[in-house]
Amino acid sequence: MKKKWFNIILFLGVLLIFFIIVTLTDGLDMFIKNIKNINLTWFFVAVFAMIIYWVLETLILYIFIRQKYKTYTLASAFRVSMIGQFFNSITPFSSGGQIIQFYALTKDGLGSGEVGSMLVMKFIVHQVTLVSYSLLLILWKLSYFVNNIDSFAYLAIIGFSIDLFVIVLLYSFVNYTEMTKKMIHSVFKILSKFKICKYHGETEQKIESELEYFKDHSSSIRSSAKILISTGILTAMKLTLLFMIAYFIYRSFGLSGEPISNIFVASAFVTMIISAIPLPGGSGGAEGSFFILFNMFFMQGQILPAIFLWRFVTLYLNIIVGGLISIFAPEKPMKDAELL
Repeated sequence: MKKKWFNIILFLGVLLIFFIIVTLTDGLDMFIKNIKNINLTWFFVAVFAMIIYWVLETLILYIFIRQKYKTYTLASAFRVSMIGQFFNSITPFSSGGQIIQFYALTKDGLGSGEVGSMLVMKFIVHQVTLVSYSLLLILWKLSYFVNNIDSFAYLAIIGFSIDLFVIVLLYSFVNYTEMTKKMIHSVFKILSKFKICKYHGETEQKIESELEYFKDHSSSIRSSAKILISTGILTAMKLTLLFMIAYFIYRSFGLSGEPISNIFVASAFVTMIISAIPLPGGSGGAEGSFFILFNMFFMQGQILPAIFLWRFVTLYLNIIVGGLISIFAPEKPMKDAELL
């Protein structure tokens, strides 16, 4: 409960600081005027891109689940996916989404070992695709941004390095079972000492059994080229849509002179930089990096309204829609967890 209130206060604090900055720079009247004058067609294109992003995210999760469970529905996958979007948006490093999805899927009747391996492999596919995609973009446009923005190379390298480190960490988790066992046992022993949970022989055996199953199921997923290729392509598509949202926001202000490639790559760089911010939704860092990278694309008085609209589409819509689904969408446990 305390963590929830901390996240709420943090978001409200960021919004308050943002509007203080608005008031002290261009003024609240100018901010509102720019918002009122946007081209709604382009803004709704940005919103539609975010909706398609959710659909693609759902399809990726659905493909992994359907490998084993043929009775699991696309509607249930959408509910779990959006719950994940909500918790990713309100937790540091987007760490809460996978945890709550694990819980939701096991409540739906899926085995915990299978769910764990599905979510880890899904995340690995996402990270590998993101790092590969980002590397290509860095090689393509790094010189342009380095020449126009001071110290930009350091920001890009930090974001890229963190994403690469996550892949190495996940690879170790999947492939080195003994090391993973020791880590999990150590965590449970510490929790047991603080009386947060009970740790005994039965728990230890269950953990080892689930880890063995996790390893076997992860191996079967990795051996399926069809699943990895299809989910990799869908991940690249959803990242492309995410990067394009900034361009749609740019066009909503009636601007069109900047090449789409520059705005697209700038948005990808912002995504990398956000990954280095250990706050819910990358709060503060997302707005700051967008301001630094996009200030050269917008006219005077437009950058702050642009930040607000971009964050509304890419973050606050996740919180609003994902939160509503988390509260009102009913759980639908499978009556028969039939395997393919």
